[in-house]
Amino acid sequence: MSSNDAISRQRLLRFTVECAAVLNAVLRTGVRPERLRAPRLWSLCQHEPNQTPGGWHSHWTHELYVEPGFSNLLDSFTPANGSPIREIPHAEYYGANFILGDDELVLPDDLRGMLNVWQRLRHDDRLRFIRAARWIMAARDLWDYHASSYYIALIASIEALSSGEPTTRCSECNQVKEVTRRFSDFVDRYALPGESDEVNKRDLYALRSQLAHGGLRLDIDETEWATVRLTPNWLTQREAFDTLSQLTKRVVVGWLRHHAEVTTTSGDETDGPQ
Repeated sequence: MSSNDAISRQRLLRFTVECAAVLNAVLRTGVRPERLRAPRLWSLCQHEPNQTPGGWHSHWTHELYVEPGFSNLLDSFTPANGSPIREIPHAEYYGANFILGDDELVLPDDLRGMLNVWQRLRHDDRLRFIRAARWIMAARDLWDYHASSYYIALIASIEALSSGEPTTRCSECNQVKEVTRRFSDFVDRYALPGESDEVNKRDLYALRSQLAHGGLRLDIDETEWATVRLTPNWLTQREAFDTLSQLTKRVVVGWLRHHAEVTTTSGDETDGPQ
């Protein structure tokens, strides 16, 4: 903390956003902090049913909500000695084809360890991980408006993690060489064992290149939802972004767990949060 309250608030805000981003990156469910740039939208409500015909009316407002008397609710939160959130084995949590727990929140049994590793990362690794996590958070927002951008954001999250890898550049144009192969090798190295063996990572990256350079948009962005299943590329594209969604999570978690093993093995001191 700083003796300057404004600086302390900024640091707290940054840490809150980072924590939310990291939880989004490693959990199969999501959380989101209050955003600095809250979008405005039309909302339809019925909280004054007698004021308009049918009771419905609209507001032009921010995408936010306020819990009245929130500060008074602090005493009603679950006490520290209450029942903890249920944890399930790591492989079961990430291996299921659906989100476990039904209406109950469940966590992987190594979440504490992963968060501890995140806090102990060296400064450059920590920055890379936060960038990757923020791309994943951005992807969640982009999905509602533009699935092609969602896809590009997920690829960017993996590339953020791999940005510290050594590269070879072309002597003439200075561009990084063999980008697709580097992406594929990075995924193979950090995705959980056996879960990406049948995935063609080169095809996933090739689709990203087409989207990023304007040569293509996903069919879901080109047509109405009611007819998207009738397009010839729908099944292939749906498989691609479903696969990438799962693969990104596995790479991020695998990268973090790898750093846990490296830290434990080497016993190196880390720089910690900056």
